[in-house]
Amino acid sequence: MERWVVVGDDAVIEQLSETAWAVFNNNYWDSAVLGPIDMAVYNLLRQNVVPLSTTSLVESLVSDADADQRDSLSDYCVECLRQMETLGLVYAVDRERA
Repeated sequence: MERWVVVGDDAVIEQLSETAWAVFNNNYWDSAVLGPIDMAVYNLLRQNVVPLSTTSLVESLVSDADADQRDSLSDYCVECLRQMETLGLVYAVDRERA
């Protein structure tokens, strides 16, 4: 299971609307626009000093969702983390080896 951390803590976050935030990252040439779930994932990672697994992130976001919602959210979180990794906002500290 991959565990994730934020790259540095120098990102500047600006709220654009009730459902959108711009994240300006000094480690990347562009900014990213995050939605509510993306921002919740990013904030959870920023607030923790230890790497968090995708499973832990999902559990923190929805503790009482049914199985279908949990699976959908888990899939979304994986994609969200991959995109944030591409943007230089987060990185996986360990990956399962096949």
